[in-house]
Amino acid sequence: MGAKADILAFLVGAAGAANEGAAWVAAEVVAKGTSYSVASVRRAAGDMALARLLAASGDRPVRYSVDREAWARLLHLEDILRPIGAGSGADWSIPRWRFWAQMFAFLAACLEFCEWSRGSAAAPVASASRARDLSERFGRVFTWNGIEQPDPRMYPGERFLQAFEFGVSRACAWIEENV
Repeated sequence: MGAKADILAFLVGAAGAANEGAAWVAAEVVAKGTSYSVASVRRAAGDMALARLLAASGDRPVRYSVDREAWARLLHLEDILRPIGAGSGADWSIPRWRFWAQMFAFLAACLEFCEWSRGSAAAPVASASRARDLSERFGRVFTWNGIEQPDPRMYPGERFLQAFEFGVSRACAWIEENV
């Protein structure tokens, strides 16, 4: 559809993740979630803010937000989503945004790691070091998606391989729950 539709979907989903009427998100986070450049997000979101389709904060860096309840009404989401709780204002159970592209990049890196492990005669501590590098490189993906990940500092040396395996299994469980 384009950057504007994707930004809108991201912000509505971010509000769903925060379980609030609105969530304020920086352009850098929107760019990561939608795979657009930060400049493209700023330009499209600026246009949308001028059209009053979303709100832009006055601080620096600028953060963007949408009124989740208003968009739920406008998009007739009440026909497919049920309100949560009782009260005068409907709190629609809008699905939260998921960082799928980044999660799939992590899984692709895990496949490369497995292929390297099978074809390598490296010591377990070398494999653990490589797994630790992957964990650090993709740590934000787990945080963004709300997936529990073991703290690498708690698993020195080759003990990290078990922690890494746990992190991968949590990612797989998260995928099964959210697909």
